[in-house]
Amino acid sequence: MDTRDFKSSARTLIDDLVDSLFEYLNEIAGVDVPPGLQDNIRKVIKRFFDPILKKIEESRIPRIAIIGRTRAGKTSLLRSIFEQELGVVKAVYSATPKHLWTTLNGPNGEVAELLDTRGLQDGIPPEGASAIPSLEAVLTALDEKLPDIFMFLVKSTEVNAAIDSDIKSFDKCLQKAKSVYRSEQLTVMGIPTQCDQLAPFGFWDDESRLFYSAYWNDPEIDILRDREHPDFEYRLEKLQNIQAAVSVWGKQLTRLSTVERSDLRIIPTSAQVRFRPDGTIDPRVDTRWNIIPLKKFILEELPQNAKLQFYRLARVKEQQRQFSRDVIKASSSVCSIVGAWPTPPGFDLPFLLALQILQIALIGYISGRKEMNWKIAAEFLAAAGLQTGAGFILRELFRYALTFGGPPGWLISGAIAGVGTATTGKIAEAYFIDGLSIEEAKKITGNISGQ
Repeated sequence: MDTRDFKSSARTLIDDLVDSLFEYLNEIAGVDVPPGLQDNIRKVIKRFFDPILKKIEESRIPRIAIIGRTRAGKTSLLRSIFEQELGVVKAVYSATPKHLWTTLNGPNGEVAELLDTRGLQDGIPPEGASAIPSLEAVLTALDEKLPDIFMFLVKSTEVNAAIDSDIKSFDKCLQKAKSVYRSEQLTVMGIPTQCDQLAPFGFWDDESRLFYSAYWNDPEIDILRDREHPDFEYRLEKLQNIQAAVSVWGKQLTRLSTVERSDLRIIPTSAQVRFRPDGTIDPRVDTRWNIIPLKKFILEELPQNAKLQFYRLARVKEQQRQFSRDVIKASSSVCSIVGAWPTPPGFDLPFLLALQILQIALIGYISGRKEMNWKIAAEFLAAAGLQTGAGFILRELFRYALTFGGPPGWLISGAIAGVGTATTGKIAEAYFIDGLSIEEAKKITGNISGQ
């Protein structure tokens, strides 16, 4: 199911839910809702979901130009950003055969558009490559569309190694973009890659990478606080070499005629990673470092309409959770309204279940799940044993006990329906976004349900 199919299905389901509500009220409860009131209720229900669906409707896939020499680590960096297998890395020649806008297959059939290159200054074209010179092919591709972000990659060990022609080629790419898209702001990133290969060799275990991250992302930290560690001197030397590579690469990029130094962002990385056949990461081949800050910066710089698909595809959890909470708030609000309606016990259960299925499907979709549809969402709801369990029974008991209470009883019933839906949403968030099992998710959210 691609983005268009999903948003179409979601809107159709909401429309069907609203129609069903009035049908049930009329045929089962014998309540004739005036047309004016129907319109008001439709507006209230749609008001909660329209902003969410509008984000999906207006979203598009990000466009990224990634440029650099052969073996600079372009494909490896993309694998790390999007956390999936991509392309084939060959031992000697460039791995990407053509300078074309290509698509990156993502969850649910979604894609990112990538202007990838064979590597500037290729000595031998790889199998399937165009005979067009590398730079010429890139310039031709820029006529088609403007990248949201230009990434210029260089090995951290080669930031000062015969780089003049690379700088000139990249500058020509930016000049071409400026001339074709005069009103657009260019976002340029310089990325020294393979920082794990800097001297001293090694010292790239998990603890060492945390050391580099701490000092790289917060220069105010007292760097001597870890001086008692037996690897401190080696780690300090490697950190200083990372900083030197960044400084040199930053100075190199000041030679670009189209970009001010203040507009450049230099982010050092390491991105070598291997995926098992089932798509999980093999921890024995995982040198990733500084990828999360890189993702966050990309997200900040992307146009508004490209952000959602990026944080969905690249699994930027902070933004995924925020989207999930917006969905939970909308779903629980609507369920509170429906649950508070004065109707016979249980008549609105199908409506509430469908709203919860919609909630789960939206959360699963934004998590970047490979497959997500109404059937999977319904199966999750059933497997979790949520709506058909104690929450529903408790809500109906309140309805019966407070039959003579009128509106106060209905409001309590609605509140219980809303809380139950919110709990379901939080379990779905823990399962789809945080990767917990259903049972683990239910335990973590148990305090919410209990309250």
